[in-house]
Amino acid sequence: MARCRSIRCVAAGVLAAATCYAGCRCTYQGKEEPPAVEEPPVFTDIGAALTGVYYCSLAWGDYDSDGHLDLALAGGVLDVGVVTKVYRNDGGVLTDVGAALTGVVVCSLAWGDYDGDGDLDLALSGQGAGWIRMTKVYRNDGGTFTDTGAGLLGVDYCSLAWGDCDNDGDLDLALAGYGKSVGFVSKVYRNDGEIFNTAPGAPGGLNAVEASGDVTFSWTAASDNETPTLGLTYNLRVGTTSGGDEIMSGMADAVTGYRRIPAMGNVQHNLSWTLYGLPSDTYYWSVQAVDTAFAGGAWAPEETLTVP
Repeated sequence: MARCRSIRCVAAGVLAAATCYAGCRCTYQGKEEPPAVEEPPVFTDIGAALTGVYYCSLAWGDYDSDGHLDLALAGGVLDVGVVTKVYRNDGGVLTDVGAALTGVVVCSLAWGDYDGDGDLDLALSGQGAGWIRMTKVYRNDGGTFTDTGAGLLGVDYCSLAWGDCDNDGDLDLALAGYGKSVGFVSKVYRNDGEIFNTAPGAPGGLNAVEASGDVTFSWTAASDNETPTLGLTYNLRVGTTSGGDEIMSGMADAVTGYRRIPAMGNVQHNLSWTLYGLPSDTYYWSVQAVDTAFAGGAWAPEETLTVP
């Protein structure tokens, strides 16, 4: 049974640290205690200076490959109209970059490196000014967004998703929504571009440090022919069997590294990650890099760690 990251044992109305599993009974100071309970998450408003919108969409993505997730936002603004904005993340401070993007409402946004040049491009669908439905792909050229004129069906009340449906090395686009004169539709647009992405190399320098069941896994950055090093994300898997992911799923083939979902790695841009309260056992772990086209590289040689 996997251990939750934040579990405490309830003893006489006092929260006391203990190595318990969610839903299981444990002992504290020699006495059996009630089942462990998971503390609720704590979310704190950071006071980001973002435009308030309705009928909206949000998408995180590191468009400038500096190792910080930036934010795309679109929707309607009362008494103003419709907007689409990109906020650059400068160490936790989000700044509107003034990107020349068409505003949309009842919309969808999706980041993905469709042209394999190593930076995230932006697809958007929705209803623009004048009730015009649209779907656009904006190419990211060093932080400047250019409408590619992709000729895609315009829809609203919609959703977009990038993924390499034909495994040819470039991202294709799935679209669903309501189009004028055609009604409700779902489509997949194959990307027949001539530039193909290559997967990143494997991270190095794997190391794991254990203290009282808390384990910090770390590694050194990988490299990639297209995506800058700071733009790479990482995918950590931890299991109790060789190649396994019983503790933390890698969401990728344990042998080839082929990604099972088109998304950033599960630990994002981090070069270390801590799992708390692992019970006594031997653990097998590895990490892979993921580029802006969501391709997973080879897993680093598997390491083992024993928690006493």
